[in-house]
Amino acid sequence: MVIKEFHNLCDDAMKIRQKVFVEEQKFQDEFDEIDQRCITLVGYIDDQPVACSRAFFDEEEKKYKVGRFAVLKDYRKKGLGLEMLKATCQVIKKIGGKEVWLHSQLQAEGFYKKAGFSSVGEIGYEEYCPHIWMVKKI
Repeated sequence: MVIKEFHNLCDDAMKIRQKVFVEEQKFQDEFDEIDQRCITLVGYIDDQPVACSRAFFDEEEKKYKVGRFAVLKDYRKKGLGLEMLKATCQVIKKIGGKEVWLHSQLQAEGFYKKAGFSSVGEIGYEEYCPHIWMVKKI
């Protein structure tokens, strides 16, 4: 997989997020103002976009965060998610982060734990979906 970095939301990431979060998982509030100031990563196989994530510094909370992490359905369970997560953490480290925070869907908590993240706090909801905050030192 080739991973490319963009300095805002690009069309390829938008299409992946639309497919995964809006069409597949039925989220309605997928796109936000963070998209205009984040670093977006897109993973490509044979020039086709198959995975994405975003990295940013949350000024209000003073934390570096990963978000909007998605892999197209046909490409899951192939190690691409872990590859994308490592690349996203490297970007955060490059821009000054010492730890990475993310708001994981509860069903993905095990994936992030295998990647070295720890759950923090109580379960909360984004739209209808249970999420948990997770953190990892980098």
